[in-house]
Amino acid sequence: MYRRRLQFSKSTVSELIKGLDPVVHEWNERSPGGDYSPFPMVDGMVIKIRKNGHLRNHSILIGIGVNSTGVREILGFRTADS
Repeated sequence: MYRRRLQFSKSTVSELIKGLDPVVHEWNERSPGGDYSPFPMVDGMVIKIRKNGHLRNHSILIGIGVNSTGVREILGFRTADS
């Protein structure tokens, strides 16, 4: 299967990220309303991030809760060098 590799300039990525800033800030500052399961879940994954011209592995830990209607919601996440 042929995969087409997309490339974006640094300025394009920067503009896209600026548009996400208010959304991320609002999500980060929200207070989790409603009732959550007494058993939060933590999941993790490893991704590659380009830093100083080199690809580096980074781990992401994701905290997940289940609200009173049974829907999973991301409660928070953290990244770290692997």
